[in-house]
Amino acid sequence: MKSLLALSFAVSTLSGQAGSLVLAEKDTPPVPIIVLKDAPPRTREVADVLAGYIEKISGQKPPVMEGAPQTMPASAIWLGVQPEVRALFPKTDFDFKHPEEIVIAANDKHVVIAGRDRWDAARPDITTKEGVIKGVQQEYGTINAVYTFLQDQLGVRWLWPGELGEDVPKSERLVISTPLEYRHH
Repeated sequence: MKSLLALSFAVSTLSGQAGSLVLAEKDTPPVPIIVLKDAPPRTREVADVLAGYIEKISGQKPPVMEGAPQTMPASAIWLGVQPEVRALFPKTDFDFKHPEEIVIAANDKHVVIAGRDRWDAARPDITTKEGVIKGVQQEYGTINAVYTFLQDQLGVRWLWPGELGEDVPKSERLVISTPLEYRHH
């Protein structure tokens, strides 16, 4: 898949279509993160994780919003498949056919980070002999997509558990190359 991605990027560059999307910059507020309304609990949590890493990299924490705002932002990071995402990325297939399949797509204004999530809203907690586990999902596609984005697009690395094991690059200007579409399962 990476070779197709590289080929796509090379073709876009040759045709003059390659660009970039600024996620955070020193004297400009970072783009907001918009989470699918009624998203599974772990998906909402990973929005805060993503915001935290953007802050660690750029020094600015983006706002996290639940559900599409009344006024469409000029640029945003969208977590989960929302009606607005389908309109912003009309050529991207958001019908996930494989377990925990992910897609990361970006154009010159927006990023979508989504995956196949399965959960039972009526039973978000399970009881085990060790205690209650809250926010259980059967599939965590969007969470996997966020960590893939952090690693592949923002350069974050985890060498071992804990903060000492994190390798987080620092940059006042956080930019990704566009167009981008990465799919994995």
